[in-house]
Amino acid sequence: MSQSSRPKAYELPCIFSRLRLSNTSSSSHINKKSRFDNNSNNDFISDSLSNSSSRIHSESHLRIELKRTEGPLRSQENSEGVENFANIITELLDLYQKQCKANEELVEQWNSRHSDWDKRIQEVINIAQLEREYLYEDIEFLIKNSNRFSLENLLTYTPQTWLSKRNLVIVKFIDTLTYNNFNLDSLSIEKLFKQAMAVDLIYGSRHGKYVSEINLVASAIKYSIARSKTIINVDNYITCSGGYSRFQSWLNELSEKEEPLSEGFLFIAFDNKQKG
Repeated sequence: MSQSSRPKAYELPCIFSRLRLSNTSSSSHINKKSRFDNNSNNDFISDSLSNSSSRIHSESHLRIELKRTEGPLRSQENSEGVENFANIITELLDLYQKQCKANEELVEQWNSRHSDWDKRIQEVINIAQLEREYLYEDIEFLIKNSNRFSLENLLTYTPQTWLSKRNLVIVKFIDTLTYNNFNLDSLSIEKLFKQAMAVDLIYGSRHGKYVSEINLVASAIKYSIARSKTIINVDNYITCSGGYSRFQSWLNELSEKEEPLSEGFLFIAFDNKQKG
């Protein structure tokens, strides 16, 4: 190509105009996209706000409905609670009345436990059953205690002391049974001795080998007057004083120990009219 055929510089198109058009087109596209995005965001926000408003409206409506139903539900629950509580109170009252009735029957039975002879006899039997072993043990102790037949013990014997060492249930029973309302003073020696004899006879009837030391002394006094072996044997069946052989053994035990002679004059006398 020749130099004359080349286009002139001013005849060439401007490249910046194309660039400007291209930028204008891109800017227009960006603006359209931005407007689209803004519209989409606005629609999304609008939808979200609409949904939120609808949800808030629904929740508000639900709260209103719950408040409307809350009253009846609480009222129903309270009614059921009151009814259950009333049922419990009724059951407790019924149980209380039954227990009161049972207590009244027990009190009546207790107050009438000694209302007739049969009941009192049964009560005495029950007490006696409880005291049998204790009584037997006390009698066994007395049988093994040979010192009670010694002269020193017999000289210091008192009914009150002897009774205080015996079975207190039996002693109190005899004491209460023989109590006299008109005699408010302390018991006399005679009455105490009779009470001791009564307890002594009970001991003798409980154990066949029991020998009463005080009744043995009483038999000795009778023997010193009557000089009769038969009296000793008969007395043994009545007062548990021991037979004639027991009486002789006791006399021999007393004579084993020689009593010293008293100082001064000594008189010896014999009774030729003794009855043997």
